[in-house]
Amino acid sequence: MRQAPLWAVCALLASVPALAGAHDEAGVAVASRTVTEWAKQAGMAVHPESPERVRLEREGNRVVLVRDQREALLNGIRVHLGWPVGGNNGVLRISESDWRHQLAPLLTPEAFLPAPPPARHILLDPGHGGHDRGAENPDLGLLEKDFNLDLARRLRARLVAAGHTVSLTREEDAFIPLAERAPLAAARGADLFVSLHGNALPDARVRGVETYAFTPQMQPSTGRARLEPMDQQAWPGNRNDPWNTLLGYHVQQSLVQALGVPDRGLKRARFRVLRDLDVPGILVEAGYLTHPEEARELADPDRREEIARAIADGIAAWNHELERLRARH
Repeated sequence: MRQAPLWAVCALLASVPALAGAHDEAGVAVASRTVTEWAKQAGMAVHPESPERVRLEREGNRVVLVRDQREALLNGIRVHLGWPVGGNNGVLRISESDWRHQLAPLLTPEAFLPAPPPARHILLDPGHGGHDRGAENPDLGLLEKDFNLDLARRLRARLVAAGHTVSLTREEDAFIPLAERAPLAAARGADLFVSLHGNALPDARVRGVETYAFTPQMQPSTGRARLEPMDQQAWPGNRNDPWNTLLGYHVQQSLVQALGVPDRGLKRARFRVLRDLDVPGILVEAGYLTHPEEARELADPDRREEIARAIADGIAAWNHELERLRARH
């Protein structure tokens, strides 16, 4: 997404006084500023749609924020926030950490230069394997570990055709401990890590795609609403927070647009395979094996090709953005 440079974002964030505008589920105040203040800083026009809803726009980018919701809509794609949008009397507020980690990398990535070089060697991680079968659909005889490996092979073919070097954490139905997967990126000289999965929930009505980036320090992951002790630690995976966010958004956007499935959003989690990464990385949940119709689609080789193409296109869009940023630095 193209935006004019905003070199002062990080410095301004560090100097802003803490203002209570959002709270975690325990009632702990979270530092925030008004949405209007953030919009002015980013050069975005503010369009209030109601006392509880506001739209920000600039150069083709459109952000919608709604009071009490823990997500933003960026160009129609759900971006999950660490904290709910706060506010009262028609004045909405968003936390400093959400602007810094969830929105600024997408709207003003120039603020986080220098950007990493575009990915040339990509490590694909087919989740599960061996005795770890992952999710299952017994009616279709569909195992997540098999789906993940087949998708990785299809994605590898597309990435290699585009000029990338591609490695897999596993080439066959073998078990690899989670702790050993991320270090393979450094061992093999990869500069990007993508973990591939199928999803599952007890509620068989849920379907759609979601993409995960590693949770920033001092934020709860998407599945929780308050800070835990582990949230206060900075992990190796946090070194690339802005670029993980940007990568995750491009891949999620590509999947939603190409597949026409429900958008479950760009989410945050402290997955072990992302925690110890020294390079940008994401985890993709490509669909639900527990949804009868979606599971049948995931079992279809043609659908798997569509998923692989969408992920490859998302990576290409991210690479293009990095090239643009590095050219302007």
